[in-house]
Amino acid sequence: MGWPENIETMHLRKLITILPLLFASCLDVSNPADTQLAKELKAIDDYVAGATFIKVTSGNNSGIRIGVTSFGSGAPPHEGQTVTAIYTGRLLSDWSIFETDTINDKLEKIPVRGLRFGIESLPEGTTATIFLASIYGFGPRGSSKVPGNTTIAYEVTLEKVVKTDEELTQFKEDTTAIHSYLDDEAITAIGHPSGIWYSSDSNSTGLSPNVYELVSFHYKGTLLSSGEIFQEGDISKQIIFSLIDGLKIGLPLIKTGTTATFYIPSGLGYGPTGSSSIPANSNLIFEIKLNSVE
Repeated sequence: MGWPENIETMHLRKLITILPLLFASCLDVSNPADTQLAKELKAIDDYVAGATFIKVTSGNNSGIRIGVTSFGSGAPPHEGQTVTAIYTGRLLSDWSIFETDTINDKLEKIPVRGLRFGIESLPEGTTATIFLASIYGFGPRGSSKVPGNTTIAYEVTLEKVVKTDEELTQFKEDTTAIHSYLDDEAITAIGHPSGIWYSSDSNSTGLSPNVYELVSFHYKGTLLSSGEIFQEGDISKQIIFSLIDGLKIGLPLIKTGTTATFYIPSGLGYGPTGSSSIPANSNLIFEIKLNSVE
């Protein structure tokens, strides 16, 4: 259906999630590098099993695990955007600190690639622990503070994500257009700090999903400018994090059984590239009935 290529949260619960979008592969234990990765994954999973996280998802050979302590309600960062994140780096073996610092730079300039991938997978405002096998940390050579082939963990709070100048300009135009639409149609909607607006029925007593859970829902997508329906249908067992940013933000705001309408600025939709059925810089309306959370 042209979903992106590739909050009230559920009690702000802690969980560990193995991100399916990050380097899933089959391990070849005859390969020394894969043997090292398998060893480190076991160490990470053993640590997680004895930690306070209450939900563990496994079955992926990625060298990255993320444990969320509290969920933010913003969009995750993208290339070109500037992030502000406070972090503490620890050695998994004894949980000793090797570094504490603040990142205030463009996402793509974060030097440790596993930390970069991890931060890219967090909604703005989230506090999490990012566990990295050494292949995504400092590798076999290590660093002045981290021995070679050492599994590490970063305790991170993603405090702020700043749009590019071009994104900010477009966001102002989008916001004006959405406000005008809501006024012209006499629609009462709730504004969210991210820039989306939404309205929903209030009859459901279900639970709200978090951004890493699987959901099933019925949807209708409409172009705000023309009212043209670009797609309608049902989605089954889809991870929220794989959807456009506006729905990453929006779906955790509602409960199962709820019908809601989201008004999404283009920068949280398909952006300046658009898609096959959606022009560039299009503001979107999504009507959604959230049927279930897996």
